[in-house]
Amino acid sequence: MSPIDYFFLAFSRWNDFKGRSSRPEYWHFFWISLVVSMILGLIDSGLTVISPSIAQLGNLYSVVVILPNLALTFRRLHDIGKSPRFLLVYVVVSTLPFLVLLYLAGWNAQALFEDPNGPYFTYVIGWLGLVGLFSAYFVYLLAQKGDMGENAYGPAPHSLLPQKAEQEGEIPFHRE
Repeated sequence: MSPIDYFFLAFSRWNDFKGRSSRPEYWHFFWISLVVSMILGLIDSGLTVISPSIAQLGNLYSVVVILPNLALTFRRLHDIGKSPRFLLVYVVVSTLPFLVLLYLAGWNAQALFEDPNGPYFTYVIGWLGLVGLFSAYFVYLLAQKGDMGENAYGPAPHSLLPQKAEQEGEIPFHRE
């Protein structure tokens, strides 16, 4: 499959939170989505000059990819034998400390960052470090090879493709 095929496969399985997805399926979607987001951000920058209210393409795209990305991440975690609850832990670790800091600062986000000697700045740096470490570990997990064969979440992704491809005279899919 081509990278574009994997990209559209994620959209076709937008509501499939069961089963497994391979590394190529996840990472091709990730990189193409990142490039599309960057291009839309550049277009939005240009549109802001004309009218700030119409410069919403990037935001619209972000909303469109939320469910396909979430479902794909669930299936990728299944492929490496991890529970999707790990994603919930990641979201809580990433957002809860920031929300607590924001609450303590009187919901003034600027107060958290403006004064390096301020009461919150050290906590913000610690929170950013924690999120950075947790994000690096999460990326490490998503980059791992999936479990070979069947695991608790189902058969290996594309496990039937090699036999089908050989029958049709195509080059078999390489499992990563």
